[in-house]
Amino acid sequence: PPSSSLAWQWLAMAPKAMKKSKPKQVKAKAKAKAKTKAKVRARSTATAGLPPRGSPTPGAAVDSAGVLEAGKVAVITGASSGIGRCTALRCAKLGMKVVLADIQ
Repeated sequence: PPSSSLAWQWLAMAPKAMKKSKPKQVKAKAKAKAKTKAKVRARSTATAGLPPRGSPTPGAAVDSAGVLEAGKVAVITGASSGIGRCTALRCAKLGMKVVLADIQ
């Protein structure tokens, strides 16, 4: 084909255009990664002095007002050991009616 053809010129330029656009994509990805890392770093430093979520605060009392009262009924599963056993014993000590269930 003759070199003055528009299609021929486009094909000759196409690889150059692809090469030029590739670094922009790579830069955008690197910039996004850097932003994500900065967010994670900021989040971890902000919560560095705090205990993990859900962990009990040592010495803090559990607010059970209105929940664990004499005469109420507690249905406790897993009552043969562990937390279920301790809960059953506490509820019985408080004068609650206790229904216990376990697989053993």
